Amino acid sequence: MIRTAELQFRYDKENAFSFPDLSCAKGEMLLILGKSGIGKSTLLNLLGGLMKPNHGSIQINETELVNLGTSTLDRFRGENIGIIFQKNHFIESLNVLENLLLSQKLAGAKVDKAFCLKTLETLNIQHKAKSKIRNLSEGEKQRVNIARAVVHKPKVVLADEPTSALDDENCAKVVELLRTQAQEIGAALLIVTHDTRLKNIVEKQIVLS
Repeated sequence: MIRTAELQFRYDKENAFSFPDLSCAKGEMLLILGKSGIGKSTLLNLLGGLMKPNHGSIQINETELVNLGTSTLDRFRGENIGIIFQKNHFIESLNVLENLLLSQKLAGAKVDKAFCLKTLETLNIQHKAKSKIRNLSEGEKQRVNIARAVVHKPKVVLADEPTSALDDENCAKVVELLRTQAQEIGAALLIVTHDTRLKNIVEKQIVLS
């Protein structure tokens, strides 16, 4: 589902990154570890089609992202990629379910209320479906963030630092939630983080240096 080769990105002469080749198959979880400033978020943005590399190949679901024009890339991203950002970007005036339904619509997917509710139930937050986002705890928002990334049934789920603010117990729980949700929809899951605790949780991993 995810495959890269000779991937490079340069902001300027002093800020240039070369990334190791990586692959992550359907139903597989890959951990990308690295210290701050090593290029983790840059890599995630490249894989998510939010930035274009200066050199190299990025294949998502056997489609070469580098070859896609802007509008085609936007449509492909919406249909095939789910991203869990570090910071939650919700519409605060809408409730949880409305945010999920909007996410499906914007992705060009079928608006499926039943699947949204099922996803919330899997994440043990179905009782918050009608709650406004602004009334949720940070932990609840994080679960809704995971739900939003998967309700359009993407082929790839990308997670940016999903456990950095959590204690050990909740760290393990969130990784398991991510794994379960990705397997539920048959997606490849890639996590980028500096959280070294995940080394003992995720088997397949690459360390950026």
